[in-house]
Amino acid sequence: MQKLGNRFRNASAVAALLLALPAAGAWAAGEDCTDPIFIGGLPYDDSRTTCAYADDYGEACPAGDNSPDVVYHYYDPAVTRCVDARLCDSYSGFDFKLYVYSDVAGCPPVGSGETARDIACDDNSCAPHPQILHLTLQLGIHYYFVVDSPGDNRCGTYVFELDECPEPRFFNRGIADID
Repeated sequence: MQKLGNRFRNASAVAALLLALPAAGAWAAGEDCTDPIFIGGLPYDDSRTTCAYADDYGEACPAGDNSPDVVYHYYDPAVTRCVDARLCDSYSGFDFKLYVYSDVAGCPPVGSGETARDIACDDNSCAPHPQILHLTLQLGIHYYFVVDSPGDNRCGTYVFELDECPEPRFFNRGIADID
């Protein structure tokens, strides 16, 4: 009876572990520009860790790196939008950088070491985390947002947010009619 009881305990531990793992292939999305995480609409937010990914890109923002990165894809065939991309609510104690590629220049080939294709980049504007504000995303163009670290072999948990820019506010300051 003792052996049978241990088997059931081991089986339930294995079952619990399998339930805790992501679905098959789920961890692959976001690995690079050929298999990104798709942003279905705005506002968008996602929380995950870069530790489960490889180092595919390394824009000099402000310096290159050898740290894991995660790639998100945005595409709107019908509307040009102004967006704000942030990692400001990411967990403290870890430094990130955020950069954006478009399909106009394309993502660098994985492992090429090629850089300088980014159209926007930030390291610490909402210290200690990055944000890119008022970025215009043209209709019909694919955009790739890359969450990375400026350090070597560093990874951590983050919150990526992509929102439409707030509407501009105009105030009537009492300007008199001019003849």
